[in-house]
Amino acid sequence: WLCRGNPETQKAIWFNLQNGVLIGAVTLNQGREIRPIRKWIQSGKTFDAKLLIDENIALKSL
Repeated sequence: WLCRGNPETQKAIWFNLQNGVLIGAVTLNQGREIRPIRKWIQSGKTFDAKLLIDENIALKSL
């Protein structure tokens, strides 16, 4: 699991990647991000883990 954000601030997303493919995610106070994450999981989209957890990059741009 990879964490984007800081759980201590009560705002984070954990991503589960398998061979670069997003297979699961858990959000904490990040409800706006759920829709694109669900689409990515269903489509089997692959990601560069470094980009996925970089908070300076908008998730929508990935």
